[in-house]
Amino acid sequence: MKNYFDLTGQVAVVTGASTGLGVQMAKAFASQGANIVLIARRKNLLDENAAAIEKEFGVKALAIPCDITDTEAVKAAVKATMDAFGRVDILVNNAGTGAVAPAVDITDEQFNNELKIDLFGSFVCAREFAKEMLKRK
Repeated sequence: MKNYFDLTGQVAVVTGASTGLGVQMAKAFASQGANIVLIARRKNLLDENAAAIEKEFGVKALAIPCDITDTEAVKAAVKATMDAFGRVDILVNNAGTGAVAPAVDITDEQFNNELKIDLFGSFVCAREFAKEMLKRK
């Protein structure tokens, strides 16, 4: 039977890959043969996750510490990805935050932080990685 989910040789970039869903998404893509780029702010967790993914799935995993709200940092992450793999096939724009409180208790600062990470940061990642993805079309 053909494996319709075979991603061998492809490169999957996962933001928010230091914990939670980001790590699980990275493992899911790695389990199908994709090389993985893990992006988040916490370098120590990224390094641990990259090593574990390489060991468990036999793919290459690159850990890139990056604050996705910093456009220049995202551009540097794209460059590091291209230098390492020469391509990007998949972007899982998973990084985000969530203020866990009733809306009436959330401050303007908390809300602005949510917008900056969840909306602006996701947009910057999509825009910058898409520039490389579209070059192959």
